Amino acid sequence: MLPEAAFGQKDSVKRDTIKEEYNKESDFYMKRREKYDYLTRAKIEELSMFKGGVLFAPSGIIQFVGISIGYEKKLSPDFSLNVNAAYNIPDFLSFPAVNVSLAGRYYYNMRERIWEGKSANNLSGNYFSLQLTDITLLRHNYYYQYPKLEALYGIQRRLGRSCFFDVNIGGAFDYRLGLEPVLNFVFGIGL
Repeated sequence: MLPEAAFGQKDSVKRDTIKEEYNKESDFYMKRREKYDYLTRAKIEELSMFKGGVLFAPSGIIQFVGISIGYEKKLSPDFSLNVNAAYNIPDFLSFPAVNVSLAGRYYYNMRERIWEGKSANNLSGNYFSLQLTDITLLRHNYYYQYPKLEALYGIQRRLGRSCFFDVNIGGAFDYRLGLEPVLNFVFGIGL
């Protein structure tokens, strides 16, 4: 056998080993990516979602905790309409109330994520929102809130088939009190 043939055979075995290692590595990353996509429902188109969950919204010294139900509908890949009703669980500083909010959301990077193949037209993304909130339907004793206009930046993500979380932060304008900070966190079921 010629030395050149033996050298060529060695080189071929080395290339095959490198290809095999590369395939194992890329399979590992592909499986992780598939799990991430499944968890966040990144490749599934969703144009609407019914939401139900637990709401946590600190406001000054009052920690507002409640139950929230809502519906979000995509009007285009970038815009959606969100309607929520929240029942606050009363504590020693507040009375029970049902408040309704109406919001428009702009998912500012959704078209790029769809174009890059990172997402489908779904309700997971970063957004800017204008929201009319604290429209009180039920009040008890002397408790009454006036509607506020909120400007928010938020992140909403799907978790698996039926869970989601939504976090937003911003400011609210109340004509009696002026500007005040807003922080909301909702974790719940989204169908």
